[in-house]
Amino acid sequence: MNPVTKQLQVASHPKHLKDIRNLLKKITAAGNLSQVASDSIILAVDEACSNIIRHSYNNDPGGKIELFFNLDAKRLSIRIVDYGTPCSPKILKPKVTEELQPGGLGIQIIHQVMDSVTYDFNDKDKNVLLMIKEFS
Repeated sequence: MNPVTKQLQVASHPKHLKDIRNLLKKITAAGNLSQVASDSIILAVDEACSNIIRHSYNNDPGGKIELFFNLDAKRLSIRIVDYGTPCSPKILKPKVTEELQPGGLGIQIIHQVMDSVTYDFNDKDKNVLLMIKEFS
């Protein structure tokens, strides 16, 4: 398989989630991922971007979200950058099942689907979410 590197920049508006899903569908198809794996990864990225729109930008469509995708035979790496309000790392930890509530499942989904999830907001100007899916 030839490595695939793509990037996409969108405004922080829910109407652009479809563009992100469509590009990710093409990337996962290029990697010959199963439909289940592809759908799961797309859902995780959709949840992450929805959270950025809702929480980092407070539904302000004037923000920007940058996505960087790198796919090779061993893994899919997805880096999502935004310039909104940083999120507390405590919020980004998956919760135990008893603590889950409707509307709070996105973080849980992301952690269940992806093999590695890191969040960095140490740069004063941007937040970076890195999600990695390993392949066997």
